Amino acid sequence: MNEKHIKIKKLLRLSGILCLIAGIIFVVLGAISWSQDEFTVPWKFFIGLPLIPFGAILIVISFNREISTYFKNESVPVMKETYNDMHPVVRDIVATAKGENTNSKVCPHCGEKNDSDSNFCKKCGKPIGNKICKNCGQALDDEAKFCPSCGKEVK
Repeated sequence: MNEKHIKIKKLLRLSGILCLIAGIIFVVLGAISWSQDEFTVPWKFFIGLPLIPFGAILIVISFNREISTYFKNESVPVMKETYNDMHPVVRDIVATAKGENTNSKVCPHCGEKNDSDSNFCKKCGKPIGNKICKNCGQALDDEAKFCPSCGKEVK
């Protein structure tokens, strides 16, 4: 941000605060004069009421970068989480629309499609899962904590 931009932001903030305070003062003075039956010309309200939202708008404009950054920091993690939740479902829908078998496992080594219950690739013979049980050599799901074949803890 350059120096001129910083000066304009400070000027907008100061102007906004002054307009807001002046508007509140004029409205309060108008209310006091109204309560004392001196409400012949409501000029204090005519000046004060527009100054309040005008001052608030100037303040919001001067903090636009900070407000936008806050909303970005709050919404981007939610968008990423939504994407991560929806991605597998959308992928399956697209695969079904293309006529592909969504229950197949793809070998990470050669790319061959295998049956969903396969532990080893039918083309290259390598384990399909990323994890392998060190005790019995069984291919495991990525989330597995224990081997379904031998029952040993996966580390």
